[in-house]
Amino acid sequence: MPDRIKSSMKFVERLKTCPMKKNSIFISLIFILFFTCCKKDDDNDQIIGKWRWVKTIIPYGNRVSSPQTTGYTKTLEFFPTGTMTEYRNDTLLNTSGYKIETSNSGQLRLTSSIITSNFSIDKDSLIFNEAYVDGPVISYGKIKK
Repeated sequence: MPDRIKSSMKFVERLKTCPMKKNSIFISLIFILFFTCCKKDDDNDQIIGKWRWVKTIIPYGNRVSSPQTTGYTKTLEFFPTGTMTEYRNDTLLNTSGYKIETSNSGQLRLTSSIITSNFSIDKDSLIFNEAYVDGPVISYGKIKK
């Protein structure tokens, strides 16, 4: 019998003889599973809803645009079904599926046919940030119902 299986069997036998250890290990595993499994859902839940474009900053040249400077508004809406919509002046432009992934370093990335970018959510702000490659930083504010 391989050593790994023998050591696993010994561990299980020790757990059987010590109910306190068994309970504390079980409870610890439940907490670990709860806190690690819920992270991605939290990211998806936070993005659900309507977001109004506030401004775009292009770091290269330090250019800033906003609804006031462009003369139009933009809105993104995210649904729990994994679908998003894009509006310009309240007119529907695009509908797309989206997915959110987390990199090994913890960076969130949204992928869709409307926008593909690293992003973060801070309170009522959604910020798409591609500045590390001289790309734009686009800020949206959450629209309250």
